[in-house]
Amino acid sequence: MRYRPLVAAAAATLAMTSLTSTSAAANSTETSAVNCSGWPVASMVSSDQTVEGQYSYMRKGPYGACDVVLRLGAGWTLDVACSVRNDYGHTWSYAHFNDGSRRYWGWIYDASLQWGGAGSYC
Repeated sequence: MRYRPLVAAAAATLAMTSLTSTSAAANSTETSAVNCSGWPVASMVSSDQTVEGQYSYMRKGPYGACDVVLRLGAGWTLDVACSVRNDYGHTWSYAHFNDGSRRYWGWIYDASLQWGGAGSYC
């Protein structure tokens, strides 16, 4: 009978260790899913496409959580180079915008573009 408290304590410790490990693994998966740099890009433009909807954002990486490079208005035309599929299965195109005095490069969500993004993958 003296061993029951020891066994119960050991089981509780093992359960807590298992939960902590599982929780840490889940958190590392969630945070590693958004990678805003290191994606392949192309400098060759494959098409011109127009931004649809009220406005959209050009971002530093192919995720909505990546920093904004530029807010684009409806009807603005971009030079689209190529596209990638992120870890959530969404496609984003690498694009260029020139406002006459400054050039911007970044990623735009394909659903925001008139023709649905670049015709080729990066």
